[in-house]
Amino acid sequence: MVDQIVLNNRYRVLGLIGEGGMAKVYKAEDRLLERTVAVKVLREQYASDDSFLTRFRQEARAAASLAHPNIVSVYDVGVDGQWNYIVMEYVQGPSLKELIVQGAPFVTSRVVDISQQILSALAFAHQKGVVHRDVKPQNILVTTDGQAKVADFGIARAAGGAQLTETGVVLGSVHYFAPEQAKGDLAIPASDIYAVGVVMYEMLTGQLPFQGENTLAIALKQVQEPVPPPTRLNPRIPPQVESIVMKAMAKDSQQRFVDADAMKRALSKYQSLGEQNTAPISIPVAKLMPPVGNIKGASLGTGQRRVDWFMITLVVLILGFLGVSVPIGNRVYELYFVPSPTATVAATATAAATPTPRPAPTATPIPRVAVPQLSGKPYSEARKELEKLDLQIRIVDEQYDDKLEALAVISQSPVPGASVQLGLVVDVVVSKGPTRVVVPNVVNDNVNAAVGKLSAVQLRAKIDEAWHDSVPQGVVFEQKPPADSRVDKGAVISLSVSRGKKPPDPTATSRPMIGVPAVIGLPEAEARAHIEAARLRNSYTNYQGKGDIPDSELVKVQVGQVLSQRPPPGMLVDPGTTVYIAVRKN
Repeated sequence: MVDQIVLNNRYRVLGLIGEGGMAKVYKAEDRLLERTVAVKVLREQYASDDSFLTRFRQEARAAASLAHPNIVSVYDVGVDGQWNYIVMEYVQGPSLKELIVQGAPFVTSRVVDISQQILSALAFAHQKGVVHRDVKPQNILVTTDGQAKVADFGIARAAGGAQLTETGVVLGSVHYFAPEQAKGDLAIPASDIYAVGVVMYEMLTGQLPFQGENTLAIALKQVQEPVPPPTRLNPRIPPQVESIVMKAMAKDSQQRFVDADAMKRALSKYQSLGEQNTAPISIPVAKLMPPVGNIKGASLGTGQRRVDWFMITLVVLILGFLGVSVPIGNRVYELYFVPSPTATVAATATAAATPTPRPAPTATPIPRVAVPQLSGKPYSEARKELEKLDLQIRIVDEQYDDKLEALAVISQSPVPGASVQLGLVVDVVVSKGPTRVVVPNVVNDNVNAAVGKLSAVQLRAKIDEAWHDSVPQGVVFEQKPPADSRVDKGAVISLSVSRGKKPPDPTATSRPMIGVPAVIGLPEAEARAHIEAARLRNSYTNYQGKGDIPDSELVKVQVGQVLSQRPPPGMLVDPGTTVYIAVRKN
């Protein structure tokens, strides 16, 4: 039963919550830290590919360094028997794909908000040198309070060798591939930007820009066919937003936004213009200038034509300054006035020559608010507090802080109490939590040496002594958490130290002794079966690899096979004696 599986004596699997072409995802309980996590387990065909596993583990560790509120956190990566897994943050909420299927097209404001969060995550990852390569709604989770989180940075990179014809690997991805990816070229940050454009397209219209009978047909369209304007499917899409989508989906990567931050700024600019716009104004066009087609036999003098054109120009300038929508024919044009020195001089000169000048419109002052105190508050709480005041928030840096939990605000700019205009972005530095350190391997070390190793990385030791049949007195035979775990600086590591072999009980009757079976070189599961068959006990498995033991010893067995055992083969022991084994992990 799945619910009886405990990975590495730490992660208790609770049940399957999803699966894809490369992996299955389980809900699990982290028994060490007492929290719910998601465990992504590779499918068997990938778990048996050594080169893939190497990339998978390297990229998972790289993804673990991406601490950002819009990125699903990676906590751990490991192997337990045939289970190669990544431990991730458990996000309570559906995928963006599920939301699109249920309710697209979305209102524009929701599309912009989700897109900005995705771009924040990508901008942060790109700055760290990590390209996602597989941005799609299936890899974006949305929490119950609307926070978007991008997942699968590590697994996307590790799958770099996948081909378009492989079932499951890119079947759902090719719809979001940039043309350069579809041609087999290396993915770049601009490839992620293209994918965000496709995701926006799908949120705005409820449909994908390119469809085909198979992945190759879709990839060919990504390379060759122009992007159908999304307004063909949803005429209510604002032209500014359509322009952003089309720019993000440019065939030539050089024609896209220069980076994710630039695309995010374009969306923010649209938001700010939208907030300043007034409601559409009904313009009495007939009173200004009748349509030429309706004037029969009329002859306008030169002076009259000059006055009429001046009035039209003046009205357009005023409406552009106000940022209103002007209906012309069956379309609505958004007008925005951007003054330049030449335009200002021309407008002033024309107005001076007019016998009946009109006063310029008075700009409505933008309301101001006081910036609240954010330091020490969780990021989600700070964000909600700013949104209530019509302010925005932006993470500009992340730092370890031994006093604040992860994602708590360390500092802010502007400072608390500053008077600012609505819509201003408040920059914050957030905590990455206490400094994390890697637990060293101290099993088989003398207790004094073990304590010294832990102290060197600012960890503390808690020592419990116990009788042990095979480990010499004063030697560590177990540690919790195990080696290679990441813990907070100053954490306590429990060490079980041998008191030596327990003296015989003079009152006890003699029992028959059992010879310890030889299990070195056997797969872990088979070794455990031999130990149990001999009426001996199994203990935890000590996984060792490069860096733990000399390569000369490591090459003697394959990955997943037993490297060493204690007590040694053939030793006579009491029934029920514990046999400890070490298994090669890489």
